[in-house]
Amino acid sequence: MLKPGSELGLTLPPSTVHRSVKMPVDLLSLFSEDRFRCLDFHDASALDDRQVQDVVSAMEAIHMGLLARIKHQHIVMPQNELFRRDLRNWIDEKLSCVYVNDKKRAYLVETTAMFMEYFYQNASHEFKMCIGAITASVIVIDDSMEDPVIKEQTRLYAYRYLRNLPQPEGICTVYAEAMRNMDKVFGLRDPQVANMLVTTCLNFAESTYLETKYIDAPPLQVKTTSDKHVDWCASKFPYWMRNMTGMPSLYGPAAFSISEERSVPLDCWIAGADELNVFVNLSNDIFSFVKEIKARETTNYIQLLTRAKHQAGRRSQFKSPGGIWTCRDSLYEVCCRFADSVQALDELYISFAENVPQASSEGTDAAVGVTQEQLEKARLTAKVWKEFRQGYVASSIELTRYGLDNLRAMCRAAVDKPIEMPTPKPSNDHL
Repeated sequence: MLKPGSELGLTLPPSTVHRSVKMPVDLLSLFSEDRFRCLDFHDASALDDRQVQDVVSAMEAIHMGLLARIKHQHIVMPQNELFRRDLRNWIDEKLSCVYVNDKKRAYLVETTAMFMEYFYQNASHEFKMCIGAITASVIVIDDSMEDPVIKEQTRLYAYRYLRNLPQPEGICTVYAEAMRNMDKVFGLRDPQVANMLVTTCLNFAESTYLETKYIDAPPLQVKTTSDKHVDWCASKFPYWMRNMTGMPSLYGPAAFSISEERSVPLDCWIAGADELNVFVNLSNDIFSFVKEIKARETTNYIQLLTRAKHQAGRRSQFKSPGGIWTCRDSLYEVCCRFADSVQALDELYISFAENVPQASSEGTDAAVGVTQEQLEKARLTAKVWKEFRQGYVASSIELTRYGLDNLRAMCRAAVDKPIEMPTPKPSNDHL
């Protein structure tokens, strides 16, 4: 059997650091419990109200189990009134042309501000305004793709940007201005990081258009994944698309350059770039799933993954009807891959900083140890990662639109303490 999550991207690399963080929670045992049979479906649009409620209840237990697995310590961040005021003024000035409704702009301010306050707890005001402008623009673009005019403008956005051609008036102009400002702010610190962020923003515009095109009319091979020769690549297509639209290479790398004082050199964190992408992508997918199930969405990543593997005839790891892949398999695979990414990054950044030997004062040979300067950089890298990891997960739990009210209450009751795993119920639902 393949290692859980190996088909989502690169597999978890062998650790070269002593494992100081143990993760005893067995996700396979959790998912094998009888109460999760409600997840044995492959099309969310066919669920009735009772089935949806059963899925919502099941996800609460899965979320708690996963939070215990990664040893999440919840936080509740205070609002930054100065930042929110300036962000509100920027949105009113720049985005009222698209979001005419005052309530929609208020929602945009609240969502964007909350993301910045949780993702980047110790970032400078300039940083939050810079990434906040990008985030607000991205939310507007994503929400506006049903508008045929904006959809067509987005199709040519990257083409115009790379050739320095004027963008159509509206959201594309605002997005281009925000990107150029971001390039300027980050370019002063590290041009390579600036290039990475700009490329990610261009990919978002391109892939958001492609997503609307391929949701209703998937690529030829994805339609016919029953053919064993195309099954492997076709089932990976949903994650490729998710990685493009999710902008993980913006939010993860940006965390290491939140201010002049807390800017981490590229070579201190770049080894974890791919796992950072996985962490950002799958965190969103796992915690937004309840909202999407309530809306019976079929275009989210977990549903697209389920459809691709169900069509391909993949065998379920659980006792599902017909023995074919279901949503339970996809959720299990995604949760395992997410937990693997957290463990890999904890080891790469935190365990390394805690366990790496220091070089003697007479030598700096990497085979012997690291210098004091290198150790300080490693410790800063670990600190930044812990803050980002904690804040990113907490933001999903605290975000009202995700509908995780019970989970939020349980997490708030244990603020700054590791989440505890619910007692598993005996089951033999695993094949």
